[in-house]
Amino acid sequence: MITGGNLDRLVRLFATRDVKLFHACQFLDFLSYLSLGGIPSHDCLEKANLPFTPLETDENDKANGVWDKVFVNLSDFGKTFANGGKGVPNPYGPILIQVRPAVLLAATDIAISLRSAGAQNFEREKEALKTLEDVDKLFTHPVNTGSPESQYVKYRKALSEDFQYSDAADPEISCSVLKGFLPFHHGTVVIVDPYIIQGRSLYDWVRQEIQDYKWNFFVRERTGRQSTWHSRKCLYNELSEVISTGTWLLQDLLRKEVSVDMGEWTQTIRRANLDLQFRRFAKYLYYGTLEYIDRLD
Repeated sequence: MITGGNLDRLVRLFATRDVKLFHACQFLDFLSYLSLGGIPSHDCLEKANLPFTPLETDENDKANGVWDKVFVNLSDFGKTFANGGKGVPNPYGPILIQVRPAVLLAATDIAISLRSAGAQNFEREKEALKTLEDVDKLFTHPVNTGSPESQYVKYRKALSEDFQYSDAADPEISCSVLKGFLPFHHGTVVIVDPYIIQGRSLYDWVRQEIQDYKWNFFVRERTGRQSTWHSRKCLYNELSEVISTGTWLLQDLLRKEVSVDMGEWTQTIRRANLDLQFRRFAKYLYYGTLEYIDRLD
């Protein structure tokens, strides 16, 4: 657990590495965030009587004592899909909030762990990295390498070997914050996946809400690797169409008549055993963005 003066040192380490922090959410949740003025915990949203998308890990979060924590990540989990890799779009949502490390100074303690706090029997204090030296070991290159290489986080296999921890996954940051949310600061960036919903880009839906709430964010639509971007951009909308009809399981998607690109991608992620990730992606996108905007229209 990182507390006290080590919070400042952690922020300086991240700033030196030019680290960006990320939090993905659905459109429904994003409106609640705009109302509050920051990235909140579920406990904060619940107490403020603001809506949010239910997650499959909510009961685990409560049992593990992290319902009142605010979560950010060191990586953009939507980048793999956007760049043509074998992954699903970010399961937590098509709206990615990017903030500077200085936002962590609002926290009273920070836990950086090698597995999700929503996992069974997670123990936050026990599983948190103990030192800043351990935090620095998360990164692929030395701190003086220069950006963007200095930002790169090790893959799971390297983390498992370096930390002697077989369950290592993507590092996760959970924060205790007195106000219940990490406030939006100058430099907040919002990246929106390129869905078209109700004849309007999700980017436009998001930008309009930001303007209505009078926040001064830089907003852009996600792009990917040039060689694969056209096919991937088409997949976003094909996925939203099939998910809108209630297709939330990979096995059901495999039986549908879809485009050649969709068929190849579906087979790829099935071979990679990403059934769970697809179900969560589809279910959360439906309830938190697609159905919600459909009710607004």
